[in-house]
Amino acid sequence: MQIKDLLKVIQAQRHDFLNHLQVISGLVQLGKIDRVNEYIGEVCMNMGLMSLVNRIKIPEISAALMIGHNLAFEQQVQVEYRLEDELGDTVLPAEMLADMLIHMQKIIFDLAAAAAEVSTVTLIMERLKNNYICRLQLKIPDEIPAATEQIFEELQQIAKVNMGLDNGRLEITNLNDTLELALIFRKVDINKMNG
Repeated sequence: MQIKDLLKVIQAQRHDFLNHLQVISGLVQLGKIDRVNEYIGEVCMNMGLMSLVNRIKIPEISAALMIGHNLAFEQQVQVEYRLEDELGDTVLPAEMLADMLIHMQKIIFDLAAAAAEVSTVTLIMERLKNNYICRLQLKIPDEIPAATEQIFEELQQIAKVNMGLDNGRLEITNLNDTLELALIFRKVDINKMNG
């Protein structure tokens, strides 16, 4: 993960904050109180979303999601977040997982931005038994470009080298017009640590 990417996130948040103040001030001056309330509701919903991201217990993953959110915004890609688990300790280095997650988001946001129609990427974080799973899903009616297939192969090779066979894997599927990138990694088993 690059510090410059985090700096971009901070700059975007600062810009958004100042922009929100200007919009609200302008609406108040115009006497459009109903629109002020509606706008504040939209801002609060977006801030609530970032609050969910900040609840993730692995700071590097939170940072990767914020960087991804900024990337999606820059490419005008909508993201639906379903953060069903706060994550916890993992057997893999958090920095490596964050880098993988950023790569995955870049790839899927590029595909979504290239789509002819407005695309929404669904990002799901969940726990299934002793594994954490981060899924990125995108409806794609067309074939995946050959260049993207090559990128997928390279990404899977990076995952194999970094994760090893027992600690995690990257699954890429394309079923029923839905592309899914799933990063699956083991959580720390506290029972084994104490036993």
